[in-house]
Amino acid sequence: MSEAWIDGISRHFARPRSRRSLIRTLVAAALGAVTPLGLPPLQSDAQSECGFGESLCSGGFRGDVCVDTDSDADNCGQCGTVCQSGLRC
Repeated sequence: MSEAWIDGISRHFARPRSRRSLIRTLVAAALGAVTPLGLPPLQSDAQSECGFGESLCSGGFRGDVCVDTDSDADNCGQCGTVCQSGLRC
């Protein structure tokens, strides 16, 4: 197996760099290090589409849905709380 790719990488990193290029690389690395990864958005698009008095609840196979937790028997008071039979939310 040829080791020419190792020589190519070595030559690439051995070349002299300008200060501007070095600063650009350091800034990009610093921004990449402080950028949070895998965090959920502060407000989802679906939440902004829910009407007044509605909450965004996970609907299982239906995905996220907007529901009125004051009147929805499957989401009584909060998402996922089923209202007991004979009672109203």
